[in-house]
Amino acid sequence: MSAAAGSPWRRRLRLAALVVGAGVLIAAGYFTRQVILVGNGYVAKTVCSGVYVSGRRPQAVLDAEIRLNDPGILRVVSADVERSSRTVHSAFLGLGERVAVFRDGLGCTLALGVGVGELAARGLPANVAALPARGTPWPTRDARGAGVGPSGLDPAAVTTALDEAFACPPVAPVPWWSSRMGASSPSATPRALVRSPRYRAGP
Repeated sequence: MSAAAGSPWRRRLRLAALVVGAGVLIAAGYFTRQVILVGNGYVAKTVCSGVYVSGRRPQAVLDAEIRLNDPGILRVVSADVERSSRTVHSAFLGLGERVAVFRDGLGCTLALGVGVGELAARGLPANVAALPARGTPWPTRDARGAGVGPSGLDPAAVTTALDEAFACPPVAPVPWWSSRMGASSPSATPRALVRSPRYRAGP
């Protein structure tokens, strides 16, 4: 009778174990897929920037930036460079492909949630594309020669303002007796002595 009474509990325990096991497998599969996608995206973006932005060889980028720094799964991630479309395709043993697209003025971008062709067709925003080319004298609205600043500007005053803005504040010296009182920094020195002209650095 005890065996008959225990059989329903055994079935419930087996069912619970199956549910937990299935949940663990689903979670493990999900996180594994995320790791693969992140790794593929990292390889695609790194190789794309190295090839199209820095002008390096694909194999040199893989050796120095990917395989040298990561001895793990990134070593088996492929990186196919398609110069005609200026893209890089990466996949982990054929799984989870990621594509990085190079665009002039924008660098490399992963095609996430958008087609590769659509992303490649997206250029600079109109307000950015209308900016003058590199090397155009500043400001571009006036026909000034290179190296000529706007009128009414005092270079000496600008230099003085920049020096004052980036100058380090004076640090009050620590009196000789501070170590005996347990003070090891100016912050531990009595405020009245720090403010005193005797201990204050500078004029």
